[in-house]
Amino acid sequence: MKDSFLTHVGERMLSESDIAEPVLQRLYSVWDRCRRDGDMPSRQEMNLPFSISFALPKVSLIDVLWQNDRPRYRYRLIGSEIVELIGQNCTGRYLDEVFSGEDAFTARLFGWLNEVAQGGLPHYTTIEYPWQSIRQFSRLSLPLRDEKEENRVGCILAGIEARRGDADFESYHQTRSRS
Repeated sequence: MKDSFLTHVGERMLSESDIAEPVLQRLYSVWDRCRRDGDMPSRQEMNLPFSISFALPKVSLIDVLWQNDRPRYRYRLIGSEIVELIGQNCTGRYLDEVFSGEDAFTARLFGWLNEVAQGGLPHYTTIEYPWQSIRQFSRLSLPLRDEKEENRVGCILAGIEARRGDADFESYHQTRSRS
């Protein structure tokens, strides 16, 4: 499994040109236009979900609920493509109830969410799964300001792009051994 992520590129913040997938680029662009003075926008300022209707099947809105300065995450909205990927509609459920295993993906998912919630910066990652039915998974996570507490993340707007493939574990290793 190959994992790469960006929040900053050198000395500058992530930009639209750093994102490979067109729908995630457009999602970032909408978020970026709603920022005031470089700060993260709120859900209300973004006019969600109307401003991102083009991406709704690929988007989730994740509430960040702070408990003793620690974030807990709950799905507010989950797009149909995400429902298909995880096999259930998790609207209204806490992510730690949906993803409760000790696997590498779950650890990465909560790592990404914590980075966005605690740092207040966007996060873009691409993971390659060469032997899975989903060959590549890209995720863009954008912080949204809490409307009650100015300097705190209250919600995360997350967009995904999953590329499917027909390679399995064996054919992946056969190809690698020939190189």
